[in-house]
Order: sequence, then C-alpha cells, then structure tokens
Amino acid sequence: MSSLPRPDAITRTPETGFAVQDLRVAFGLNEVVGGIAVIVPRGRVTGVAGESGSGKTTAALTCIGYTPPGAQRLGGSAVLDGIDLLTLSEKDRRKMWATRVSYVAQDAANAFNPTRRIGAQFREVLTVNRHLSKSAARERSLQLLEAVRIPNPVLALRKYPHEFSGGQLQRTAIALALACDPEVIILDEPTTGLDVIHQAGIVALLAQLIKDRNLAAVYVSHDLALLDAISDNIVILYAGEVVEIGPTSQVLRSPRHPYTRALLDALPSVSQTLQPKSIPGLPPGHVVSDACSFAPRCGFAVDRCRDQHPELTSVPGTTRQYRCLRGGELGAIRQRAVVVGDQAIMARHGTTILNVSDLVCVYGKGHAQLTAVDRVSLDVRASEVVALVGESGSGKSTIGRAITGIVRPRSGRLLLLGEELRLDGRRTRQQHRSVQIIFQNPDSSLNPRHTVRALIERSITLFRKDMPKSERIDRVAAVMRDVQLSPGLMDRYPHQLSGGQKQRVAIARAFAAEPQLIICDEIISGQDVSVQAAILEVVRALQATRGTALLFVSHDLAAVRSIAQWVYVIRGGRIQEDGPAASVFENPRAQYTKELLAAVQHRDLNE
Repeated sequence: MSSLPRPDAITRTPETGFAVQDLRVAFGLNEVVGGIAVIVPRGRVTGVAGESGSGKTTAALTCIGYTPPGAQRLGGSAVLDGIDLLTLSEKDRRKMWATRVSYVAQDAANAFNPTRRIGAQFREVLTVNRHLSKSAARERSLQLLEAVRIPNPVLALRKYPHEFSGGQLQRTAIALALACDPEVIILDEPTTGLDVIHQAGIVALLAQLIKDRNLAAVYVSHDLALLDAISDNIVILYAGEVVEIGPTSQVLRSPRHPYTRALLDALPSVSQTLQPKSIPGLPPGHVVSDACSFAPRCGFAVDRCRDQHPELTSVPGTTRQYRCLRGGELGAIRQRAVVVGDQAIMARHGTTILNVSDLVCVYGKGHAQLTAVDRVSLDVRASEVVALVGESGSGKSTIGRAITGIVRPRSGRLLLLGEELRLDGRRTRQQHRSVQIIFQNPDSSLNPRHTVRALIERSITLFRKDMPKSERIDRVAAVMRDVQLSPGLMDRYPHQLSGGQKQRVAIARAFAAEPQLIICDEIISGQDVSVQAAILEVVRALQATRGTALLFVSHDLAAVRSIAQWVYVIRGGRIQEDGPAASVFENPRAQYTKELLAAVQHRDLNE
C-alpha cells in the first residue's frame, strides 16, 4: 500500500486533475465496468450519462476507492496529484475522503443523521477533519450555508434534517461535502426528482462553486439536458464501457454512437410536441467482450456488430471518441424523434368527468397550520389529458390525493360525472373504481409480499365482480401485454423487477379496474430517459385506446408538453393560469409560468 503524503509535500497546479485509467469492476463472475479511462480537469465538470444499469454509480464510487457491497475491483488506477486512491490503505483512503475527495448522493436525506441537528453534524466534520475550534467550526458552517444560499443560516444550524425542504436539504448536503475544501467532488444524481426551479438553482450554484474553488467534478446523471447545461465534457456509458466521449456540446449535438442518439430521441421537448421514443429491450447488465453490447437494441446494427467487439475510435481533428464499427460511415446520426403536432384543443368538448370547485386542504393545527391548497378549481373532460404543473410544495400532489379520498379537504366540492364525492373519503365501490391513482414511487405503492399477478388481479377482484374467476388470469396477462410487460413475469415479486417494470405494474393495476379517471402523480420522476419515454408511450397508448381521462401531475414541463392537451399551473396552493398546452408553453400569461419555463436550464437538444 502506498502512504499518504503530507499536504505540503504535494505540488498543485490548476492543470492538475483527477485521472482514472483502465477501471474494471465485477460483481461475482460478471464484469460490470470494463476499462473506463477518464481525465477530469480542475475547474471543469465531466458528465457521466447512461441508463440505469450502465455502470455509472459503480464506476463513480469505485474510482474514489469505495467498492460497493458485493463488488470486486479487477484493475485500474485513480490518481490525484500523484496519489493512486486505489492503492492506499483503508486508513489513508479515509483521510482522503475526509479532506480531499467528496461525494454527494442522490438522496440528501441519507447524508444526514436524522436525530442530530445540522449544526452538530457540520461541527463534527470540521472539528475532526479540519481541527477547528467549536467557534471556528460554527463560523465556517455559517459561511458554507450562506454560500449555498440557505436562508437564515443561524436558524438552519439549529434545525433537524426533516425540517428542510427537499431543495434546501440537497443544498445543505452540498455545503457539507465542501466543508473540508475538497479537490475532487463526485455528484451522483444530486438533483434527480427536484422540480425545475430548485434544480436550476442548485445546478447554477454547483457550476459557480466548482469554478470558484477549482474543483475536479464528476456529475453522474441520466438527464442529458441537465448535463448539457453544466458539464464541459461528457462520457456516455453503456454496459460498463465508454461508448462515446468528448466535449458535451459536440457529443449531444452531433452524436456518433447510435446509443447516444437513442438517448436523445427519448427526450421530450418544451419547445415543440415531440413523441419521445423509448429504446427497445434492456441493457445487458455486464460487459460484452465479443460483440457490440448495443447491437441487440440498435437500428443500425449489421452482422459484424454481433460478432465483433468495437474499440474506441477518434474523430479526426477533435478530442472525441466513439465505440461503433459503423461510426465512420454513419457520421453524425440524425434525429429520429417525431414531431406529432400540438395536441392543444382551443375549445374543450366532451363530458366533464371531474369537476373540482374551491378546494381547500389544510395540514396541521393552530400556529403550525399550513394551507396547502387554497380554493382550487379545475375540471377534466372525457378522453382528455390534463396536466397539473408546479414546483415542489405547490400542492399538486395534495389535490390528486384529495380527489381520490386519501387526503381529507377542509372544504370545497368534488363532482364525478355530476355525482358528489364526499370530502371525508367515504366512497362507494363504483366511485373508488372510477378514480384510480398511480404513485411516484412503486417501491412504496406495491406490496413487496405480493406477486405481479396478485397485485394486478386485486383490482379485478375488487372492481370487476362481473368477471368470472376463471377469466381473471387471462385478463391479468392481457393488461400486462398492454403495458409492454411479458406475462412470464407474472409470478415475480416487485424486488425482482427493474424500476421501469415496477412502474408498469402500477400502471397495469390502475388500468385493470377500467376507471374513468386516472391520476398520474409524478410517475416518471427519477426514472432514466428511456424508461420515462417508455412509460409515456404506454400511458399515452392506453389512454387513447380506452378513452380514460388522465390528470397528469408533474414538475417535468417537457413531459407535460408531450402528453397533455390542457395545463393548469399551480403555485403555493393557488392556480396561476390554465389553458391549452401550446398556449401555456408558447404564450404564458402568468409571471410564475414564465419563471418555470425560464428555469428549464437547457437549450432544446432535439431542435
């Protein structure tokens, strides 16, 4: 093991960066990261993109010397200022993690001890690792919180983690990661699931901090548009290998690898109504050494792609590289996404399925009382997709849950096909059947002890009393095919499925009841772009063929533009404006809507 040199023995220059060479990692007999080589300059952001299962997080963790449980590093080096993190003793590596290398995880809540105040946790890091006095640690903590724009830092130090909003807690986690002035920072999906305003603020903040502090930064994300906004260079990973690498603007605007193009085609757009195209099939989940790993899913594959492993090839006159046997003849691969035309309807027709009038929802009591929804009125027509858009905490999910009876409103009126819905949540079986909800997190909404068959069949058993028991299994299989799930998965449990598959089970369960209205509550949040596209395809197809009305609750403006005909914009529990999708996106009236659109921090990658 190499020893850790004294900080004053290290010569640092602005050009010195973090160099990863030939990184290889395996889980059991499966190699999942194969020969990754990346140089991360100081003061720059290197983006790492790819679907779930492409090896992004495994590579990011392993390159700083942390081997995920069950993994084995097969080879490689990760050098910072002449120090190979992968050859250090555990004691010296922990010293590096404490002072020179930081990691920011996707879930900020897991970065903090929920039983201790924020100030105590900052103080511990600074007194142990920087040897500051308590007073100096407090002053440093206040400076860090102010740098990440936490309001009232003095009060923030006295709070517990649960007392912060999601965006504030994520910024606080970033401040903690910067506490010891690291030289390398790994950002692993730190803004996934946040609304566009909070995401834009955090991304702008990170970009400035990285530049000001001359950090070598690696930003892991499945969001290509976000990486376009923040990263200088980008690495596209697939099946544990680099398939394309180079300056971000060049790679994302003239991709040379079919996989990069496929990821771009899966992106919706806020400037035009694009139909995102999912990537068929699934990643292999391991390195493929005797063929092109993407060939089974690639529309450009030929015979030699299936029996020959491509090496990285340089683009003449550039610093770009790609791993494709046909890259030279294909050149920059053109867009495949289809412009389907705006679905906006200027005059709304059809039967009103749902009418919400003056809805008020309140949480808490006395001085702690919070009005989450303030006199909201909206309606959804037959066969219509209506979107409810707003930032985190705007009240949109509360509205959806009030409609289904999960949340009890303080006042207001709910009409389903002209029939009154009780505000106390008591509904007839037919009313429960008519309004279904799909939640954001299938891990929380699917019973882990039930098989896929039992989860879907439950809806049929409860709401389709007219269906003979002998026909239920065929009905489950048919609904699974409708959501592009193989009936062969019927006897599996949720933990045996991918995230996208679990969400499709939740969709199938909702549609199996044959409702008249389905509330989709952030159903694509946190999924990678291909899974998002696949879920939107499934929901759009089912909605169109069955005529089911949808209330699509989301903070993803591009996804809303791709699927909705009518849009309501909500802020602080109040509707700011509503109208046809094209009108709201192209000619917004409310200042808040303009702010939301301005916060979409990227140029349209599919223009």
